[in-house]
Amino acid sequence: SSGSDSDSGSAPDDMNFDDVSTAELIRLSGRRPRLEVVTPAEAEERLARAREAREAGNAMFSQKKAADAHTLYTRALRLLEFHPPSVKTQTEHNEASVACLLNSAACCLSLRKPMEAVQACAAVLKINPESVKAHLRIVQGLMEVDELSEAERFLEKAAELCGPDDVDVRRLTQRLKQRQERQARHEQHVYKAMFEQADEPSES
Repeated sequence: SSGSDSDSGSAPDDMNFDDVSTAELIRLSGRRPRLEVVTPAEAEERLARAREAREAGNAMFSQKKAADAHTLYTRALRLLEFHPPSVKTQTEHNEASVACLLNSAACCLSLRKPMEAVQACAAVLKINPESVKAHLRIVQGLMEVDELSEAERFLEKAAELCGPDDVDVRRLTQRLKQRQERQARHEQHVYKAMFEQADEPSES
């Protein structure tokens, strides 16, 4: 599913994602901002404020205001830049981070920023390696930049996690197959043109 969902870390604002490989993006998603040490009361307050920002983002996304929603999810993620002081807070922190990152990725896909979506979902997989939504959004992002073999790898993993009959897996499998066929036809056309050019007699 490609809408706003609940199933950390964010990249530097000035990063040009188009120049970064998928592997590098996944490595970069491990970069954490400097995390603040907070008291249990401060942690609860920040979790509550992050939840409010996320819910406001969900409202914006449902109104098809993806840019505004993305700003709110980013605000929520910044509020979550702290060391959880207890196991209970860690669990809540992880759940909130995953929800914000997945929703941020959905916004990025709507805003035609596919590699930012990939990066956000790679951060999700560091928290929850079995997040189906993260795998599927990575597939969507990679298809947008024609990284089809990488997209296929993540789609296979999603199918392992939720089964090949999942409606989103089936839909993306069909889209990926169409993209692969189109890419193969394009490559065939390019090679044919190259060979025809090479066979032309040179003028003396």
